[in-house]
Amino acid sequence: MDLFIIGGLVVVLVIIIAFILIKENEANRRFTRYERAIEGLMQENFNLKKQIENLPLSKDDDTKDNEELKSELSKKLENDLNEKIVPIIKAIKSIERVIDEFASEQKDRMYNLEERTRDIGKITPSAQNEEEQIVRMFNSGKSIEMIAKDLRLGVGRVEFVLKLHQLA
Repeated sequence: MDLFIIGGLVVVLVIIIAFILIKENEANRRFTRYERAIEGLMQENFNLKKQIENLPLSKDDDTKDNEELKSELSKKLENDLNEKIVPIIKAIKSIERVIDEFASEQKDRMYNLEERTRDIGKITPSAQNEEEQIVRMFNSGKSIEMIAKDLRLGVGRVEFVLKLHQLA
Protein backbone atom coordinates (compact mmCIF):
# COMPACT_ATOMS: atom_id res chain seq x y z
CA MET A 1 0.00 0.00 0.00
CA ASP A 2 2.88 2.30 0.76
CA LEU A 3 4.16 1.46 -2.64
CA PHE A 4 0.90 2.64 -4.23
CA ILE A 5 1.00 5.86 -2.28
CA ILE A 6 4.59 6.54 -3.25
CA GLY A 7 3.78 5.61 -6.88
CA GLY A 8 0.77 7.96 -6.83
CA LEU A 9 2.90 10.77 -5.41
CA VAL A 10 5.55 10.18 -8.07
CA VAL A 11 2.88 10.29 -10.81
CA VAL A 12 1.44 13.53 -9.39
CA LEU A 13 4.94 14.97 -9.12
CA VAL A 14 5.70 13.99 -12.74
CA ILE A 15 2.43 15.61 -13.91
CA ILE A 16 3.21 18.82 -12.01
CA ILE A 17 6.74 18.94 -13.47
CA ALA A 18 5.35 18.30 -16.99
CA PHE A 19 2.77 21.05 -16.50
CA ILE A 20 5.48 23.48 -15.32
CA LEU A 21 7.68 22.64 -18.32
CA ILE A 22 4.77 23.15 -20.75
CA LYS A 23 3.91 26.55 -19.23
CA GLU A 24 7.59 27.55 -19.28
CA ASN A 25 7.83 26.68 -22.98
CA GLU A 26 4.69 28.80 -23.70
CA ALA A 27 6.16 31.72 -21.73
CA ASN A 28 9.46 31.40 -23.61
CA ARG A 29 7.62 31.46 -26.96
CA ARG A 30 5.73 34.59 -25.91
CA PHE A 31 8.92 36.30 -24.78
CA THR A 32 10.54 35.41 -28.09
CA ARG A 33 7.59 36.98 -30.00
CA TYR A 34 7.78 40.12 -27.84
CA GLU A 35 11.54 40.35 -28.40
CA ARG A 36 11.04 40.14 -32.18
CA ALA A 37 8.31 42.80 -32.06
CA ILE A 38 10.49 45.09 -29.97
CA GLU A 39 13.45 44.57 -32.32
CA GLY A 40 11.22 45.41 -35.31
CA LEU A 41 10.00 48.56 -33.61
CA MET A 42 13.57 49.57 -32.73
CA GLN A 43 14.64 49.01 -36.35
CA GLU A 44 11.71 51.09 -37.62
CA ASN A 45 12.52 53.83 -35.09
CA PHE A 46 16.13 53.85 -36.27
CA ASN A 47 15.03 54.12 -39.92
CA LEU A 48 12.68 56.99 -39.09
CA LYS A 49 15.44 58.87 -37.24
CA LYS A 50 17.71 58.50 -40.28
CA GLN A 51 14.95 59.79 -42.56
CA ILE A 52 14.36 62.78 -40.28
CA GLU A 53 18.09 63.58 -40.28
CA ASN A 54 18.13 63.45 -44.08
CA LEU A 55 15.22 65.89 -44.46
CA PRO A 56 16.23 69.35 -45.68
CA LEU A 57 16.33 71.95 -42.95
CA SER A 58 15.16 74.89 -45.11
CA LYS A 59 12.33 76.24 -42.99
CA ASP A 60 12.70 79.74 -44.48
CA ASP A 61 11.57 78.52 -47.90
CA ASP A 62 8.59 76.80 -46.34
CA THR A 63 7.53 79.91 -44.45
CA LYS A 64 7.83 81.99 -47.63
CA ASP A 65 5.74 79.47 -49.52
CA ASN A 66 3.19 79.48 -46.71
CA GLU A 67 2.98 83.27 -46.75
CA GLU A 68 2.49 83.28 -50.52
CA LEU A 69 -0.21 80.64 -50.23
CA LYS A 70 -1.95 82.59 -47.49
CA SER A 71 -1.95 85.79 -49.52
CA GLU A 72 -3.22 83.98 -52.63
CA LEU A 73 -5.95 82.28 -50.63
CA SER A 74 -7.03 85.51 -49.00
CA LYS A 75 -7.19 87.26 -52.39
CA LYS A 76 -9.19 84.42 -53.91
CA LEU A 77 -11.50 84.31 -50.92
CA GLU A 78 -12.05 88.06 -51.09
CA ASN A 79 -12.79 87.89 -54.83
CA ASP A 80 -15.21 85.00 -54.37
CA LEU A 81 -16.98 86.80 -51.54
CA ASN A 82 -17.25 89.97 -53.58
CA GLU A 83 -18.67 88.06 -56.52
CA LYS A 84 -21.32 86.36 -54.42
CA ILE A 85 -22.12 88.73 -51.57
CA VAL A 86 -22.05 92.11 -53.30
CA PRO A 87 -25.04 91.28 -55.57
CA ILE A 88 -26.95 90.03 -52.54
CA ILE A 89 -26.21 93.25 -50.65
CA LYS A 90 -27.32 95.33 -53.63
CA ALA A 91 -30.55 93.34 -53.85
CA ILE A 92 -31.19 93.81 -50.14
CA LYS A 93 -30.60 97.55 -50.44
CA SER A 94 -33.04 97.79 -53.34
CA ILE A 95 -35.60 95.82 -51.32
CA GLU A 96 -35.08 98.20 -48.39
CA ARG A 97 -35.61 101.14 -50.73
CA VAL A 98 -38.85 99.64 -52.06
CA ILE A 99 -40.05 98.93 -48.51
CA ASP A 100 -39.24 102.49 -47.44
CA GLU A 101 -41.12 103.88 -50.43
CA PHE A 102 -44.07 101.62 -49.66
CA ALA A 103 -44.05 102.67 -46.00
CA SER A 104 -43.99 106.37 -46.88
CA GLU A 105 -46.77 105.82 -49.40
CA GLN A 106 -48.85 104.06 -46.74
CA LYS A 107 -48.18 106.90 -44.29
CA ASP A 108 -49.42 109.39 -46.88
CA ARG A 109 -52.54 107.29 -47.46
CA MET A 110 -53.19 107.08 -43.72
CA TYR A 111 -52.80 110.85 -43.42
CA ASN A 112 -55.24 111.39 -46.30
CA LEU A 113 -57.73 108.99 -44.75
CA GLU A 114 -57.48 110.75 -41.41
CA GLU A 115 -58.13 114.06 -43.10
CA ARG A 116 -61.17 112.63 -44.88
CA THR A 117 -62.58 111.13 -41.68
CA ARG A 118 -62.21 114.47 -39.95
CA ASP A 119 -64.21 116.07 -42.72
CA ILE A 120 -66.85 113.33 -42.48
CA GLY A 121 -66.98 113.79 -38.72
CA LYS A 122 -67.98 117.39 -39.25
CA ILE A 123 -70.87 116.33 -41.47
CA THR A 124 -72.24 113.58 -39.16
CA PRO A 125 -75.75 113.97 -37.82
CA SER A 126 -76.45 115.25 -34.36
CA ALA A 127 -76.87 113.15 -31.24
CA GLN A 128 -80.66 113.01 -31.67
CA ASN A 129 -80.30 111.54 -35.16
CA GLU A 130 -77.79 109.10 -33.72
CA GLU A 131 -80.27 107.98 -31.07
CA GLU A 132 -82.96 107.53 -33.72
CA GLN A 133 -80.58 105.42 -35.80
CA ILE A 134 -79.75 103.23 -32.79
CA VAL A 135 -83.45 102.67 -32.01
CA ARG A 136 -84.29 102.01 -35.68
CA MET A 137 -81.41 99.50 -36.07
CA PHE A 138 -82.35 97.75 -32.80
CA ASN A 139 -85.99 97.48 -33.91
CA SER A 140 -84.85 96.02 -37.22
CA GLY A 141 -83.23 93.14 -35.29
CA LYS A 142 -79.55 94.08 -35.11
CA SER A 143 -77.58 93.25 -31.98
CA ILE A 144 -76.08 95.89 -29.72
CA GLU A 145 -72.55 94.97 -30.85
CA MET A 146 -73.47 95.23 -34.53
CA ILE A 147 -75.10 98.64 -34.00
CA ALA A 148 -72.01 99.86 -32.14
CA LYS A 149 -69.77 98.59 -34.91
CA ASP A 150 -71.87 100.05 -37.74
CA LEU A 151 -72.22 103.46 -36.14
CA ARG A 152 -68.69 103.40 -34.71
CA LEU A 153 -69.87 103.93 -31.20
CA GLY A 154 -69.09 102.26 -27.93
CA VAL A 155 -71.27 99.37 -26.80
CA GLY A 156 -71.96 101.25 -23.59
CA ARG A 157 -73.29 104.26 -25.53
CA VAL A 158 -75.67 102.02 -27.53
CA GLU A 159 -76.89 100.27 -24.37
CA PHE A 160 -77.43 103.63 -22.67
CA VAL A 161 -79.56 104.94 -25.54
CA LEU A 162 -81.62 101.74 -25.63
CA LYS A 163 -82.18 101.93 -21.86
CA LEU A 164 -83.32 105.55 -22.20
CA HIS A 165 -85.85 104.41 -24.76
CA GLN A 166 -86.70 101.42 -22.55
CA LEU A 167 -85.84 98.92 -25.25
CA ALA A 168 -83.03 97.04 -23.56
